[in-house]
Amino acid sequence: MTVTDVGETDFAIIVYREEDQWEADALPTSVTADLDGLVRALRRQPSIGGTIGFAGVGDDFFVAVRILGEDVSLFLSDLTAAVDYPLARQVTTSIRCSPPGTFPSSRTSAWTRWNSVPSQPTLTSTRKTR
Repeated sequence: MTVTDVGETDFAIIVYREEDQWEADALPTSVTADLDGLVRALRRQPSIGGTIGFAGVGDDFFVAVRILGEDVSLFLSDLTAAVDYPLARQVTTSIRCSPPGTFPSSRTSAWTRWNSVPSQPTLTSTRKTR
């Protein structure tokens, strides 16, 4: 089973710095369906310190994205969500994580920065932006 519908408890928020203070706005929840769409939405917002986005899918998992120049950093709260949710699967594909079920814990998170080449496959990996 793959869950693709945007639910009523899904959310997406952008946080950015403007005139020396942090601002936050809601994004359309439709960006929770696609990682590229979420990154594009974050890149559209100018900011003196980059932008940060949070996308939550129900009570199941959330993704945090930080855009700073050309660097994109990702955090996925639960790698096992990649089995059922396209957004989580896109994050694990982007950071080259092993498939769910190969981890020592059933609930594992991953953090990555796309600004250097990975030295070895781990739960936390890095790579260059495209």
